[in-house]
Formats: sequence, structure tokens, C-alpha cells
Amino acid sequence: MAELRIFILEDDPLIAENIRMNLAGLGYIALEPASTKEEAIAQLQSEMPDFAILDINLEGSQEGIEVGEFIHKKLDIPFIYLTGNSDKDSIDKASKTHPQAYLIKPFSTNDLYSAIQIAISNFKAKGDATVPGEINVLPESIFIKVGSKYVKVQLQDVCYLKSADKYIEIVTLSGTYSVRASMESMLLSLKAHNFIRVHRSYTINMRHLKEVNSEYIMVAEATIPVGRMYRDDILKIISTFQ
Repeated sequence: MAELRIFILEDDPLIAENIRMNLAGLGYIALEPASTKEEAIAQLQSEMPDFAILDINLEGSQEGIEVGEFIHKKLDIPFIYLTGNSDKDSIDKASKTHPQAYLIKPFSTNDLYSAIQIAISNFKAKGDATVPGEINVLPESIFIKVGSKYVKVQLQDVCYLKSADKYIEIVTLSGTYSVRASMESMLLSLKAHNFIRVHRSYTINMRHLKEVNSEYIMVAEATIPVGRMYRDDILKIISTFQ
């Protein structure tokens, strides 16, 4: 994780600089800190960091939580909250945005490193939960409910899965199907069949992978974004075939 690009939201310049120095000492790349909610959202969209550290309280308000909510809903990166106030109400409010860890002020370099590593581990592991879905998986095929009937689709013909609210779009060589399921449950069922998650919203069939670069992958004829936290897993799998 030495090349991890980390965004900082902190309105105290001295604390922001201390975080930057600590991150640099740990081998991370610390981006220019933001001090307001507006600056934070603009920088997150323009710089696309790999990780974010967010102070909950900005000039007395809890706008850091609003930035955390933006990251949770719009971006595919882990983040942690930095706070000097660990009271139950603040933590409960912050928890609703699903951070991967918390860091309480004052903190040491070791505390910072531990929080980042725990957050990354939690972010990668969030696909392990089992959630029931409406699909039947067989050794070489799946049955998808379409109206009042079930359609058999060969697994080798499935190109990728895309999360769409409470549904999953199953994109095949011949068409697209929608099922009511979670990406977590689908991946749990299909992981043994050469499927791998590449983004919060995408799981691909490695049989149809054509190209990988730093920003996206090509699967069949589709361009699919790659979450930075998943890229290493893809490259490891590719290396086993060389």
C-alpha cells in the first residue's frame, strides 16, 4: 500500500500538517488537505484518491459526516473518521455513513497506521456477508426468473454483473437480465466459477476479460471501472496464467 493516495479533511492547519507528515513517514502519498465540506467534495471528485481521512467536526459543525455520506454513496474508496469527541451520539450519527474505522485525537503514528490498515481490511471484507437472492446456481449454469418462468443461462456466457439499487443486472453475450439480489450473495455463489469483484458495483467473469489498465478494464465489449482496492487482486489472478 506504499502508493496509496490519501485525502485529508481537517480544518486545523497544524493537525492537517501533522497528518501529512505522518502519512509521508509511513510511505503514503498525502494529497493537499481540504478544510471545508465544499472543498472536500470538489477535491474528492477531481483527484479521485484511494483513501480518505475525515475530521467529523469542522468549525463546530459535523460537516465531516456529510462528506462521509457523499463518499459512501458516490465513491468506491474506504474512509475513516478523525474526531476528538467519542461520545455515543456522534459515533452513532457517523456510523450511519458506514466508515471503515475511527481514529480518536490525540493519536500516534502507529494509531494512524493501524486505523488505515483496519479500514482497508474492512473495506475488502465487506463482500463476505450472505444475503438471500432470487437466483438458482448450478455447476455450469444459472436459472434466472423472468416473469412466471425460469430461464437457463450458461455461466460461460455471463460477462459481468452490475449492481443497480436492490437489483443485479446480469449481462450476458445474448442479453441482460435483472434479479433481486445483492452483489455479496451473487459473488458468494459465483466466486468458484471464475468470477471476481472489481468494483463496489461490478463483478466480472474472468473468461471475458480483454484488457486491464490503471483506470478501467474491458470485459467483452464493455468498459468497466476498477476500484483501486480490487486492482491488486485482479493482477494477482492474471499473473497465475503467465
